[in-house]
Amino acid sequence: MALTDRQREEIAQLLERERARLVRRLQRFAEDMGEGIETGSFSQHMAEQAAAMTERETAFLKASEEGRRLMEVDRALDRIMHQRERFGTCRQCGTDIGYERLEAIPSADLCIACKRVEEG
Repeated sequence: MALTDRQREEIAQLLERERARLVRRLQRFAEDMGEGIETGSFSQHMAEQAAAMTERETAFLKASEEGRRLMEVDRALDRIMHQRERFGTCRQCGTDIGYERLEAIPSADLCIACKRVEEG
């Protein structure tokens, strides 16, 4: 069953909240990385430098994941705002994704069956 206008609005609100959360996390990452670069010192012991580098790499991987999620959320917001008839429809098979799935994963663009196939 296609989404109602009310359901579409609820999903849009979920997406907006998720987007705001992701942007805050990415801003914090940028601030933390700036501080890490400024406090890096040649006087640090090599083991401390290696530990700091590992922490930065881990933070960068997390930020990369957050950035990927932000792009997914932005694409979903674009669909819900500019392609209303397509939002909530599986991009693979064209069936309805379902409100319950979109409540859980508002940026979903695949139905559960197609997602399972994609994941193998």
